[in-house]
Amino acid sequence: MKKLLSAIISVCLFSSLFTTALASDRTNPAPEDYGDPIFETTYYDEELDATIVERTYFVPDAITTFDNLSGRGWRKNEKEIRWNNSSANVTKYFVEAYFVWGNGKSTVSNARKGYDWLPAGYTVTRDEVVTGEGQYGFIFNHYSYATYYLSFSNNKSNLHKKLDVTIRVSESGNNI
Repeated sequence: MKKLLSAIISVCLFSSLFTTALASDRTNPAPEDYGDPIFETTYYDEELDATIVERTYFVPDAITTFDNLSGRGWRKNEKEIRWNNSSANVTKYFVEAYFVWGNGKSTVSNARKGYDWLPAGYTVTRDEVVTGEGQYGFIFNHYSYATYYLSFSNNKSNLHKKLDVTIRVSESGNNI
């Protein structure tokens, strides 16, 4: 009886270690380097009086087959603001998240955000990431998203700036 009990305990311990190892393999750390953007555009924003360069990146987590319209991976959307169209005064800010899509659904997790520089004299008033899911139409076109909101103001000059950047992925894995 002791041998049987010992064998059962050994099997349970081994399987719990194996399950823990599998669970840790499923964690998906954000990539250090996203490589080249899959999309880039430049435009002028009159309200901000700045040129904006927007870049979108994608790093698949596993082999993603677009023929069956399911997959998973990290997406990042980054904006670079050139204040007064100067290369010396640049703010970069981004949102990145892990998306899983397919079977008529899209989910988001592990959203992160960040920025690197603000003009002198400004104070951050909002710095948050919001995630969620939505749907276009009534029965199709599900999507998930992560949006980073960054607001800052200069009380001396009463200037307020509101920035945001969104990454949105449809049930078929498309950026929308």
